[in-house]
Amino acid sequence: MTSHWTVIIHPLAEVELKNLAHDLQARFVHITELMESFGPQHVGLPHIRPLENKL
Repeated sequence: MTSHWTVIIHPLAEVELKNLAHDLQARFVHITELMESFGPQHVGLPHIRPLENKL
């Protein structure tokens, strides 16, 4: 399955991400790669949760 998703990190979130422990940064990168490869609708729990009406 090929997807054309691109994850773009908001500049303020990038600052926060860089302040995380290295293991959490690596986990974030791994989950981001999953989302870009398969699309967020195919990754799901436990890696990502639906936002629903939270934005």
